Amino acid sequence: MVPQTTTEFNAMALDNATASLNRAGGTAAASLRYAQLPFPRKYHLWLTQVAQVKERYHHRLVYIRTTRQAATVVTATVSRLMALSPDELHYPLNIRFAGEPGVDAGGLEREWYNVVTTALFDPHNGYFVEVEHASKSMLIHPNASPKWFRGIGRFLGRALFDGHPIPARMNGIVYKQLLGVPYNVEDVQFVDVSIYRSLKWLQSQQLPTTYHTSTPATTVDALELDFSVLETDLDERGDPIGTSYVVDLKPHGRHIRVTNANVAEYVELYVHRLCLTRVSPCVAALRHGLQDVLPPSMLLLDMMDHKELELLLCGAQDVDVADWKKYCYVIASKAAVNPIEIVKWFWDIVASMPRERQVKLLQYVTGSVCVPLHGFQALTNRDGSICHFTLRIVSLEEATYPVAHTCSNRLDLPRYEDKTTLWHALDMITAMDVTGFSTA
Repeated sequence: MVPQTTTEFNAMALDNATASLNRAGGTAAASLRYAQLPFPRKYHLWLTQVAQVKERYHHRLVYIRTTRQAATVVTATVSRLMALSPDELHYPLNIRFAGEPGVDAGGLEREWYNVVTTALFDPHNGYFVEVEHASKSMLIHPNASPKWFRGIGRFLGRALFDGHPIPARMNGIVYKQLLGVPYNVEDVQFVDVSIYRSLKWLQSQQLPTTYHTSTPATTVDALELDFSVLETDLDERGDPIGTSYVVDLKPHGRHIRVTNANVAEYVELYVHRLCLTRVSPCVAALRHGLQDVLPPSMLLLDMMDHKELELLLCGAQDVDVADWKKYCYVIASKAAVNPIEIVKWFWDIVASMPRERQVKLLQYVTGSVCVPLHGFQALTNRDGSICHFTLRIVSLEEATYPVAHTCSNRLDLPRYEDKTTLWHALDMITAMDVTGFSTA
């Protein structure tokens, strides 16, 4: 039997997965066992766990009414999610945007995830701050208020639960923070390259095991460092504000000199301060919110490593046009003449687009800027049914411009007379703001 929905797909392995959990001897033992599995098997188990929970609540519904305004959409979303009970956190969602007539059949839900995520990682809003690194990824803002982060954790947990990949730009350190994975000096290079180089140099100066007290003092001693760091508060964008202040890395650290004998401890404490201590209240709240939706019994945070968790949350980062084309259905209205030619033009144009335009087109048709983890074959509608990208060729009498139906991942494409006209039409929709219920 070929499964048609996520639930059917995972139900095929449900009995085996449950039996495996029982044989493993409970949650703790199962976590250790499944953490050692290859990612495809972990992912399959994860989908099975989600399917079990969704089956219990599929007949319920929770309503979320919100705005698109970047300044308020995060706080409105967090407030609504924090008002939900543990059971309600797993109900199917029904999204409505203020002042818009759209009825949510899945497309608005995907768009809601994108709108909230965009605002959440906007550096002007002060929840996350961009690191000085080529990746332009985001860390938790060191001056952010922890009061919002449990709700943000619920939002991220719900995205994982729903299988909606979101454009979360979180630094790898944040995923380690969520999983409680230890840090090391190598992580610092993804935060601040200059600090990383300094700490690596200090590491190289620690005493060898054959050191004798008669050996002269070396470079570390001459630096006159102590077990403290100088920090400055940051504004929403991460720029320094106010005066700097001293923070001890250990009790009375400002009075303890760093030497070649204790430099390894200094580096370890510095890394811990940089990667966790300064934002630990926000991390604790974020993890708490994530576990509100994904409790330990679902094993996710125990069996996935930080790279796998990022892959689950964000999906594939590149748009594979060949894969997109492979899993595309084509239908045509009776009035459309010679649809094969325009389909060929369409894919030629998409293949020639820069990545940002391809992403805009994907968002216009599906409501999401991310490709599912398993590629375009895994596109779904709101109830988890496989719902492939579809091109419906229509006559110019039926439509003048391409029209998207995000709830069914379908693009109605007029049968233009030539490739240039089609190019201009696609260029127009990928150049404009494609959010909002105005073209579908």
